[in-house]
Amino acid sequence: MEEVLGTTEKEWTDPYWRIERVAKLFGDQGSPTNLLDIGCGDGTVTGRIRKVLHLDLVDGVDLLADRVVPPSWLRLVKLDIDKEDLPYSDSSFEAIYCGELIEHVYDPDHLLDEIYRVLAPTGLCILTTPNLASWPNRLTLTMGFQPFFTSVSLRHEGVGKLKLVGVQGHRAHIRVFTLGALKELLVLHNLEIVKLEGWEIGTLDAYLKSRLLGWIVEPIDKFFTKFPSLASRIAVVVKRGTV
Repeated sequence: MEEVLGTTEKEWTDPYWRIERVAKLFGDQGSPTNLLDIGCGDGTVTGRIRKVLHLDLVDGVDLLADRVVPPSWLRLVKLDIDKEDLPYSDSSFEAIYCGELIEHVYDPDHLLDEIYRVLAPTGLCILTTPNLASWPNRLTLTMGFQPFFTSVSLRHEGVGKLKLVGVQGHRAHIRVFTLGALKELLVLHNLEIVKLEGWEIGTLDAYLKSRLLGWIVEPIDKFFTKFPSLASRIAVVVKRGTV
């Protein structure tokens, strides 16, 4: 798995915006007694979710866990989800958050296998990821530009991208999903979608070079959240299937 903590994307993505959405999704489905954050970084997002869920301790794993000093409430484990199993027993978590991670891994099948294994029979996992078939990608592709959230180089950012916007820092994105592909893969891993949402990109002030362009794009981006297959980001709530 490529490095996630401290990437450019973490810098321009507004964590509070995501926290509100994630917390609401968890709250809509009940009150879990424990939480695992896969790819938790320094625990910024994890901590806010923990407070909303009123949990004393939460668990988190991250490839770069040895680069941070975790807060006392976070049981943080260094782990490469591409190569290692989650260090937890089967059916041990009622809530799992896997935000903006699946696009960073080489082996999403192993990630989903492990989510299924450690998720409790009545538990829920929230997974979010950029949408390859989003409306801006469809628009820019018609003009011959490289889709956002993808990269053709490990050394150089923004190669082939539309230069009017400042979307950079996606060299670590390895698997980028359309809504249809994500749904099909979840089914293959016996994960049933409980709820599906389209999300906007997040903090457009940092996403776009031009403030004026941001004012134009932001309402359009919010409009397309009504159609998840066209939204900039995809959020799904899944549970273990019965098959």
